[in-house]
Amino acid sequence: RPSSFVPPPLPLPSPAPSFPFPSMSSAAARRYARQKKARASSASAADAGEGPDTANLASRMAALLASGTGPEAYEALQLAASVVRRHAKAGDVPSALSVGTAAVLRLLSYGLIPTATQLARDLLALLIDYHVPVTDALVSSVLLSIHAGYVAALSALPSPSDEDHDHHGAFLRDAVRYTDLLGSVRHGDPRVHAALSRAAFDGGRWQEGVTHGVYAEEPQEVARRLQKDVGLREEGEGPAGDRPADVALTVAVTMFLALENMRDATQCVRTYLEEDDRPTNKLTSSFLTSKSNTNYVTFCTSLISICETENKQWFHWLTGGSQCGKKLMDQNKGLVPYITKIGKVYFNVQPPPTMMSMMENMMGMMG
Repeated sequence: RPSSFVPPPLPLPSPAPSFPFPSMSSAAARRYARQKKARASSASAADAGEGPDTANLASRMAALLASGTGPEAYEALQLAASVVRRHAKAGDVPSALSVGTAAVLRLLSYGLIPTATQLARDLLALLIDYHVPVTDALVSSVLLSIHAGYVAALSALPSPSDEDHDHHGAFLRDAVRYTDLLGSVRHGDPRVHAALSRAAFDGGRWQEGVTHGVYAEEPQEVARRLQKDVGLREEGEGPAGDRPADVALTVAVTMFLALENMRDATQCVRTYLEEDDRPTNKLTSSFLTSKSNTNYVTFCTSLISICETENKQWFHWLTGGSQCGKKLMDQNKGLVPYITKIGKVYFNVQPPPTMMSMMENMMGMMG
């Protein structure tokens, strides 16, 4: 046989018949068709970022949580988080938010506040990472919906701990940050500030309650919460009987004025006086004549009137020239940045460079 001889290619085997085999019964053929269709549907759902985990997430979480709140709760959290991540990676952020919000609310309904907080804060991180703009619908359906879930969960507990309240506050602080970064309202959405203010008051954190109540522009709510807080109503010394609530009122009023919101500063004081059980003459006495006692309520009303009239000399006297004003400021160094900002805004009083630097550091959010 010559060396150049090349054998012909072997014939390829005939392709195997696909479906159905001629010998397959009609019942088996129908069963095969159903299985093939189910496999194709599952593959399509997986390509779209869905699948059994998404479709059955609620029932699977319910089954896990019904069997226990230990390792089962962590497994439910991981299950929900994996579905949220799958939607986000597929570019379907709305579905990720919808699924994640429902999962957070389910965890809260079982009283699993720390576990729910982990997933809730992950959702807020996702919103920031994907630069999702703040909308009214998102604030209502996601942020405030989860806030309502926290309120219900805390109300269901016989005695919520400080840690439980802290988890609620941690979520809302992240929510404020998100609405500040990607929203259209400076400092963050007022509705979220209002939710954080109420949560802070409920948790016994009046400083935070006042701060976010001011940003929420809720002067009446702030005044009423200060008057209702039993821990802030202890009678103090001096002719006016200064209370811790009076100090908190002064913080609120100076913050409102520093933000150039004289309307709400006035409303806050008015509501506070309407709710107060002390005689008006006691609240307004001795500020001008006393050399040793402070009077926070009169300080607030005087400061508002002076800002309305733009009287620089009276402003200097009130905040440092009078014995009462000087003592009040010395006892409450935290008011200094607000008073400095008020002097700059209403009276063009320029603070020294060191004070300016401190004011800018402490009041960066105020601008």
